[in-house]
Amino acid sequence: MEKQRLLKSKLYGIKSVFTLAFLLISSCSVRSETAIQDAEVGDVLVVAGGTRVELAKDFKPGVSNGLYKGAVRVSRDGLESETQLYSVNAVCSLKGEVDWPNYDNLYGSLINEPGQAEKATLENRWQILYYFNGAVESTGILLAEAWHERLKNNLCRREEFNDSTAKRNNTLTTSP
Repeated sequence: MEKQRLLKSKLYGIKSVFTLAFLLISSCSVRSETAIQDAEVGDVLVVAGGTRVELAKDFKPGVSNGLYKGAVRVSRDGLESETQLYSVNAVCSLKGEVDWPNYDNLYGSLINEPGQAEKATLENRWQILYYFNGAVESTGILLAEAWHERLKNNLCRREEFNDSTAKRNNTLTTSP
């Protein structure tokens, strides 16, 4: 009888360890992102390819389907020492519309503090054009990476960030 109780206790302990391990592993493969229409400063906008992008300064809506003078804090692989701050502007086009460009335009510059996003500067400038045919064109200090396209999708409300799937006050949780 004592052996059975001891065996059950060990099995319960092993089961608990496996359950805990599964939960830890599965939590690492899930990312939480906030759609820009619901985001507040400090919220995670994008997680892609080991890069985490947080809203550092709210965007201002503007003409031509754009968001302007916002700032994001970008950290790579969770390393605080790798954190950089960028001003970001997004001009989102409409596919197939007459007199609209056939690309979305994401551009900005490397900055030292969020307030610098207000002032346009040519120093440390970058621009990425995402053509609707799939082509990508990068100029300046940044080459296109996975987080740029994901951020563009969030700012332009494309894919799972669009208004019909990104419900108000909800956080998107997707698997990589």
